[in-house]
Amino acid sequence: MKRIFLLGMTAVIYFQLVACQAIAYGTAEKLNNISIGMTKEQVVKELGNPDTTRASDNQEVLIYKWMKTVVSWAPRYFYVRLVNKKVQSFGEESELESK
Repeated sequence: MKRIFLLGMTAVIYFQLVACQAIAYGTAEKLNNISIGMTKEQVVKELGNPDTTRASDNQEVLIYKWMKTVVSWAPRYFYVRLVNKKVQSFGEESELESK
C-alpha cells in the first residue's frame, strides 16, 4: 500500500513539474494559428515576439522556444520562415534544414 502511495505521489509531482514548464514556455499548439502567406506582423500578433531571429537575403526565420505539448520533457525550438515578408513554412526547428 505504501508503495502504491509513493508511486502516486511521484506521478503527481512529475505532472506538476511538467505543467509548470508548459505554463512558463507555452506550447507549440500556437502554431495552429499560423498559415502560409501571413505577414510578419500577423505572426507576431498571434505568437508574440520570437526568442531569436535569423535572416539572409529575402528570408527571415523567427524562432520560438516552447514545449511541444503540455506533457513534454523539455522545451524545443520552433520556427516560422518568412520569404519576401510572407510565411512560407513553419514547424519544429529540427525540420528546418530539410526544407
